[in-house]
Amino acid sequence: MEEGDASAVVRVFCGTVVHALALDKLSVVPRAWLGVDAAGRIAFLHSPQQDGEADRPTLIHKYGLSDAVEFVELPRRGFLVPGMVDTHYHAPQFVNAGNGLDMPLLEWLETYTFPAETRFKDVDYAARVYPAVVRRGLQLGTTTVAYYGTIHAPATKLLAETAARYGQRAFVGKVCMDRNSPAHYVETTADSLRDTAHFCEEVLAMGDPLITPILTPRFAPSCTMELMKGLGEIARKHDLPIQTHVSESKPDTDWVLELHPDQPTYTHVYQEAGLLTNKTILLSEAEEDLLVNHGAGVAHCPSSNFYVLSGVCAVRRLLNKGIKVGLGSDISGGPCPNLLDAFRLAIIASKIVHAKRPELAPLSVAEAFYLLTLGGAQVLSIDHKVGNFAVGKELDALVVAPFCPGSPIDEFDADSDNGDDDEAAIRRTLEKWLFLGDDRNLAQVYVRGRPLAKADHGTVATRGQCLMGLKLSFQLAALSYHCWTRLVPGVPSVS
Repeated sequence: MEEGDASAVVRVFCGTVVHALALDKLSVVPRAWLGVDAAGRIAFLHSPQQDGEADRPTLIHKYGLSDAVEFVELPRRGFLVPGMVDTHYHAPQFVNAGNGLDMPLLEWLETYTFPAETRFKDVDYAARVYPAVVRRGLQLGTTTVAYYGTIHAPATKLLAETAARYGQRAFVGKVCMDRNSPAHYVETTADSLRDTAHFCEEVLAMGDPLITPILTPRFAPSCTMELMKGLGEIARKHDLPIQTHVSESKPDTDWVLELHPDQPTYTHVYQEAGLLTNKTILLSEAEEDLLVNHGAGVAHCPSSNFYVLSGVCAVRRLLNKGIKVGLGSDISGGPCPNLLDAFRLAIIASKIVHAKRPELAPLSVAEAFYLLTLGGAQVLSIDHKVGNFAVGKELDALVVAPFCPGSPIDEFDADSDNGDDDEAAIRRTLEKWLFLGDDRNLAQVYVRGRPLAKADHGTVATRGQCLMGLKLSFQLAALSYHCWTRLVPGVPSVS
């Protein structure tokens, strides 16, 4: 039994709880009781298998629960899982997701991506797009996201405010680029540093524990060393994370080394600039020891790796070295914001690697589930807060109903008997959801203990609406390889 202070518990989930305890340890707890306090923290997790059977009155007495506690009965053959963590997402590219994916990378950038991002100089336009970005993510069960904005500080601040309004946990970065960029989409070094510093101060002044500014040099070719060093100083001043791209292709890497002939590798450029820290997310196959030494993590974005032909990430090799790895959708290099897509493609990518390099075992379902949840939290350095259901962490969670009306998953007789109690049957149902499910299977989405998403119409309430609903009745209707460091990406090819 895990137990904290249960005296302030306001909600207890009753049913099957599934979460990752480690890369190779998936915990399935049938008939669990999970208590959450008013601050959204997990107060206890009762397992009948470990703590003994007990009826409801006995458990109420054991945990000192008041009459005001709300009991949430999880769906039949359903379960509670941690919220999904997207470690790499270009928010302004949501508008062109799914377009131009048959184009070469440069043509795609010039035709779709840079024009799309340029439009965010208009804050009114951003106000139309960013609510859709955040709502869609929450509807799909993405409770934490690392966002790239644009070079426009006002629009990017609006993105932070939008995530806060809807209750999503978010890292939000104003993109910085002062060279080798389109004439209509570039900054001066001074302007970039000034606007970024002001943006970070404004976001920090919001005082929202769910929202963190993140330093975002787009990538080394578009940033001078002066700019990158200045961003490193801002990060150190406020103890902020950093995200960027690195080693995305051989031409990209060759270009960086031409720009920085004094550096032996692409990743060493970021080290020289002071951007490589334990709050950095990035990857370069030849420079993995640097990641280990600095505690940096990798945002694995298999969808964009496939679509832009970056290569196939040898995730097993990274994990074997102890490098932190999470999953990213990489909108819009990857077209699908549903992280279950990244989960599925990560397993496929690992099988492709294994076919060529048998010593690198493919990812198991449990390991990919870990990357989807706790692994992503580790990459973002928030695994002390979220990622699983350890007592004391904040509850970011999804109520999954695999066999709800209209589900894309069909139910047969094989697992219907004792399906809520038998661990093997639960694991089979979990796999069904992970590989076949979608947002129709999400009965409720919680962030920091608050219910946010409404499953019946796919709408998402703002935090103000959630708080009002909780105050009135404690009921609010249930309702996608890149790198990010606290730097993000570089996709090594398999050789």
